[in-house]
Amino acid sequence: MLIRHGARLDVGDAEGETPLHAVALSGHLAVAPVLLAAGANVNARDAAGRTALHLAIQRRQADFIAQLLAHGADSNVQDAEGVTPLHEAVWADLVPAVEGLIARGARVNVPDARGWTPRWYAVRLGRTAAADLLRRNGATD
Repeated sequence: MLIRHGARLDVGDAEGETPLHAVALSGHLAVAPVLLAAGANVNARDAAGRTALHLAIQRRQADFIAQLLAHGADSNVQDAEGVTPLHEAVWADLVPAVEGLIARGARVNVPDARGWTPRWYAVRLGRTAAADLLRRNGATD
């Protein structure tokens, strides 16, 4: 009803969180298709520079990750600390998300603000499958 009456889907709260951020944070994933169909901005950032994709990966929401990517979520967006969705996927040990992000053009050698690449995280955290996948796709660290 709110969408039919012109509710703005890209306006964030005090933390900059939009309705798509709220979906990831709350886990109310049934709302996602409605917001996406209504044109919610999949690349909107919160106050920390995170997109809904960052949050969905952190919370291991595989279906929501796929929906966001299918609707054009930027696989290379960096938050305020330089963390990309690929860094998040490695940290969360979500190899299917790592594969999906790489398939959609995620750059495998982008460092975060500390200079750590996704492969650096994979090796340090013992994420062997992710480390191998990243290496096979050109990661050098």
